[in-house]
Amino acid sequence: MIQILDAVKKLLKKSSRLYKLCRKIRAHFWFYLCCTLILIYLYGIMMNSFISAMGNFTRGTMNETLSLNPIKCFAAVFTPQGLGVLFFLFIMYALIASKWMYLLTGVKITKDERNFFVSNEGTHGTSGWMTKNERSRVLLTAGADKLPCPILCKIKDSVFDDDCFADYVGLRDDVGLNGHTMVYGASGSGKSRGFVKPFVLKMAKLNASAHQKKSMILVDPKGEFFESMSEFLRKQGYVVKAFNLLDMENSDGWNCIGEIGNDTDMVQSVAEIIIRNTADSEQKADFWDKAEKNLLIALLLYVQSMRDPITNELLPISERSVGTIYRMLSTEGSKSLDAKFQKLPLDHPARAPYGIFKQAASNLWGNIFIGLGSRLSVFQNKLVDTITKYHEIDLELPGKQPCAYFCIISAQDSAYEFLSSLFFSLLFKRLTDYARKHGDERGKLPVGVDFVMDEFCNCGKLLDFKKTISVVRSYGINCHVIIQSIAQLADRYPIKEWEEIVGNCDTQLFLGCNDTMTSEFISKRCGNITIQLTNSMAPQTPLFSPITREITGYRQTKSNNTRPLMYPEEVLQLDNKECILLIRGQKPLKGLKIIPDELSAFKELEFTRVSEYIPKWHDEEEKNQAAEYPPPNNEYNDEVTDDRKQQHMIPNFATNCKTEKIPVQIKAEDETVYDSKEHTQTAADIINE
Repeated sequence: MIQILDAVKKLLKKSSRLYKLCRKIRAHFWFYLCCTLILIYLYGIMMNSFISAMGNFTRGTMNETLSLNPIKCFAAVFTPQGLGVLFFLFIMYALIASKWMYLLTGVKITKDERNFFVSNEGTHGTSGWMTKNERSRVLLTAGADKLPCPILCKIKDSVFDDDCFADYVGLRDDVGLNGHTMVYGASGSGKSRGFVKPFVLKMAKLNASAHQKKSMILVDPKGEFFESMSEFLRKQGYVVKAFNLLDMENSDGWNCIGEIGNDTDMVQSVAEIIIRNTADSEQKADFWDKAEKNLLIALLLYVQSMRDPITNELLPISERSVGTIYRMLSTEGSKSLDAKFQKLPLDHPARAPYGIFKQAASNLWGNIFIGLGSRLSVFQNKLVDTITKYHEIDLELPGKQPCAYFCIISAQDSAYEFLSSLFFSLLFKRLTDYARKHGDERGKLPVGVDFVMDEFCNCGKLLDFKKTISVVRSYGINCHVIIQSIAQLADRYPIKEWEEIVGNCDTQLFLGCNDTMTSEFISKRCGNITIQLTNSMAPQTPLFSPITREITGYRQTKSNNTRPLMYPEEVLQLDNKECILLIRGQKPLKGLKIIPDELSAFKELEFTRVSEYIPKWHDEEEKNQAAEYPPPNNEYNDEVTDDRKQQHMIPNFATNCKTEKIPVQIKAEDETVYDSKEHTQTAADIINE
């Protein structure tokens, strides 16, 4: 039965190849027909002349041998002489052709398009381009819309063929390879159009057909993915959220303290990420970094557990944020802060890191405060403070139902890198924890998650990413890391750390580069091949032997040698339409890049501007402002003149200070308590007092 199935598979493969050949011939039928008729006619002229010449020789006549009569010429092709010559030419071709030589000698010599001969002996290297048979073992090939997996590239018999003749390539899910992908591509090489957009469109359609349910987390430089695909994904049933660090007024709120809960380990991670991503990359960790980290951990634990002094309930999450920590550092002195911590119970988790911080000399406390405040200085921005105090993005939801989260970052400004790094690091931790506690029998998430991390190196340095990428596969999480060059990745993750990240990606797609480090890496990754060298020594008359006229004999020797499949300069000169697919345990595959226009889902995309996206926290802010700054009293309006009424509507220091709230210290059992709602004074109140 198995043999019958194998035979059927082979027959289907052959029939599909035959169908593809017939389809190509049909597309250029008249061209091929004309060329065939012209060749037959020319061969007929030659054979007719040959037959006529032989007849004249045998009969001793002098009749004209050349005839252009098409009927005679076509008839001459099918004479015994014409068919015999064709058979002789076929035998000669069979003896010379490399395919037949391989059957006779066992040595297969193929000519590369770069004008050298490749041997299959493997004496100096066994690499080479992936063949059709090798391709079928690890890859799926089908039409763009029929392929049941994300598309990596496409293959054509000729680059000039139409896309309808192309085979689109995707990775099989039953070959034991992980789903991590590393994409290399310099600016303009097609990382966004050639990988990200086709990937998202294909995954959305697979999700809609219930083939596989997956969520997507996308790094979106400049917001172009959100503008082009967010509305499409929303209509496909995805929960769409945007953590926008570029246009913050159009960002959903995300409060990292809301993710901490009672997990003290996560507090350590949050502090480590903030310290790492706000430190000088060339400066090693020193006393100040460690002291600031301990102070930050203590403040995180303190703010996370802040309670209402009257009801003893936790304050709303919007009043417990990293912005709250920055305000404590900027408005309170070290003595006031020390008094707060001294009032905490001895078993409070914030006491231990604060105690370590206090081991420093008291005259250094101010410097540590200043250092940590400088690291958190981005919270001077009112929008940063606002989007990080509301909590609208659920980090566990992508593991429960299909979601599309866009993390919109700036490709130029690195001031907010620690926020994006914090977002992704906690996202990995929350998803893996959820899979471990609530996953299926294999420990995988109910809904798989794909991280599509374009401009990965501009996301900040993710905490222990080399460890994360090595284990998240078992939880149903795949990472698609997109970088511009190896040098860029090595700069962010030095000391061999970048090699661990690359080594954990079983699939690597090279789109083009401009630097030698990446070209040398790809060249080595492609491996070496064995080539056949032919050395010829032609006959030559010695110049100074006119008497003997000795002539050296003709000699030809063949030997094997080694060469890289792709030299570094050949990698640099790769055609902009081509790409190289590298899969663990397989030979490289040279293919063609794809564009989203080739997928039918591309027509369903709807453009929407980032500025049109209004998050929910806008309504909450408007309500808070309306409650804090009510309209002027009507009785007062009746008493003032029209000029005073007009002046009253203009905010000024004497009447209304709406831009900043001034916290007032209230003594309650020698403890300073800050309540932004009940104990906030305007500048006018202060003047009246």
